[in-house]
Amino acid sequence: MNILLNDTRPEWLTDLMYSGWFYAAIGIGFFFAVILLASLWGLFGKSRKRKTHKGNGMPDTLPLDYSALLNAVSQRNGRACCTLLAAGSLNDLPITIPVNIAIQAAANSKCLLIDLDIRRDALASVFELSDAVVPTALSPVSSGIENLDLWPAHFFARLKQMDLKTLLAVAEKKYDVILLNVPYLTTHPDRTQIVRCADAAVVFAKDKNALPPLKQILDAGDCRILKAFSPQPCR
Repeated sequence: MNILLNDTRPEWLTDLMYSGWFYAAIGIGFFFAVILLASLWGLFGKSRKRKTHKGNGMPDTLPLDYSALLNAVSQRNGRACCTLLAAGSLNDLPITIPVNIAIQAAANSKCLLIDLDIRRDALASVFELSDAVVPTALSPVSSGIENLDLWPAHFFARLKQMDLKTLLAVAEKKYDVILLNVPYLTTHPDRTQIVRCADAAVVFAKDKNALPPLKQILDAGDCRILKAFSPQPCR
């Protein structure tokens, strides 16, 4: 049988098969194929690592810098920017930080500071707003500072359901900068709604271990983290 096959095989094919160059060409081709596959696998692996790092990496926590914070919350793309100022505990985001940055923003823009700290109602205490002062008809309260209006937390505490989306829809037509103060986002009963209503977030944490729970909640609501600060200011 083998003799018959050899007899019917073209002479040029027989010569090629018994040529040393033929097997050398096969070896070289196989060598370059292995190199090409290894290179493609390496590029795929690096790309996958970059995506994984981007998805799971924590933002760097910086000392509090009000200039950088002001830049992060300022108006972008010609529309009002609703920025969530968030932390995992009251110790990581004292009311002085939202108040100071709102005052600075009001120097050049019309700013609305919304306090969602329903446990303490701290913003009302700072500006001496009694519980009797309740915004009506979706109109916030004046702070007494030019270009800065307030929504105290006791307004939300009195509601059975927070309609933040409607409030913000009205506010976006009147303000350049909107700040949401939520110093304990991870345990806030309305955290899901709050995150979905914000355009972006700035987070605060003394301990880096407090960042993963915050990032998980923000990622779930598709809310991008702009900056991460320690509440300790720069020196």
